[in-house]
Amino acid sequence: MVAMNRLLFTVMISWQTRNRRRAGRAERWCRDYGLIQLHKRLYSGKLYPAERKKLDRKMLGLFTGRYDRYCSFVMCSSCAPNSLASFEIHNPPWLDSQYEIVHNEDSSKEI
Repeated sequence: MVAMNRLLFTVMISWQTRNRRRAGRAERWCRDYGLIQLHKRLYSGKLYPAERKKLDRKMLGLFTGRYDRYCSFVMCSSCAPNSLASFEIHNPPWLDSQYEIVHNEDSSKEI
């Protein structure tokens, strides 16, 4: 049995602001937490509960302006494939990131 605080959750985060500095800071934070950009201000990824709460607190503290809006959507990772979300949510690029390093021995020889 897995402890509840070690479960991964699928998180989608979006915001609206007129302040470019706030938007830039939010984008950096999303990338720092390993979220990927789906659209201009829509990020998605998998986070543990402690990470999700910490990021949520940071975002709520950042978007305090009159015209700022912040929204986060969370679901357990086992429920995400059963949702009616788009292809990007069901098949995110971070799942297919299996790369193989190939060394070409002929490239080291001088011509």
